[in-house]
Amino acid sequence: MGENAVNKDKGQTKGRLKAMGMAASQARLLAITARIHDVEYQSQAIQNAKVQLSTQSDQVYQEYLDALSATTLTMESIDPA
Repeated sequence: MGENAVNKDKGQTKGRLKAMGMAASQARLLAITARIHDVEYQSQAIQNAKVQLSTQSDQVYQEYLDALSATTLTMESIDPA
């Protein structure tokens, strides 16, 4: 009878370890999923920053072209006579 009690005890211990293993696996999965979402969010933020910089670059270039168009070049001829 003592041996059966030991076997039952071991079975319960194994069951608890298996349950703890599942809990640890679930916690690890949640941590990995959270990390993936965090990395995706950071990637999206970087992409948005790139788009903003591109838009600003286009605006600066347009201002430059407008300034070039507004510039006038005057030439005077020198009469050698």
